[in-house]
Amino acid sequence: MADTLPREYTFSGLTEGQSKITVITGSGIDVEAGLPSF
Repeated sequence: MADTLPREYTFSGLTEGQSKITVITGSGIDVEAGLPSF
C-alpha cells in the first residue's frame, strides 16, 4: 500500500503533519511521542 502513495503521504509527510498537530495541541503530543516539548 505504501508503494502506491505519493511521498508526501509517507514518513516525511506524516512527520510534517505531526508537527502541525503539535503546534495546535501544544505539548501533550510532544510528551506522548517522546519529543522535546516547546
